[in-house]
Amino acid sequence: MAGISGINGASAGLQAAQITSQYQVLALKKQLDATKLIGDSAIKLIQSASVDPAVGKKLNVTA
Repeated sequence: MAGISGINGASAGLQAAQITSQYQVLALKKQLDATKLIGDSAIKLIQSASVDPAVGKKLNVTA
């Protein structure tokens, strides 16, 4: 009987490891999606910034 209970214990441990692994994969996927969203938002913000071409062309040195 000790052999059967050992197998059952190993099986339960394996199932717990699989569930933990699946949870970690889902968490990483959500984190990756959030990171992509932040990156896309940053790119849109940079692209939407209007830069006046005249800015920085002239320097006012009179006091």
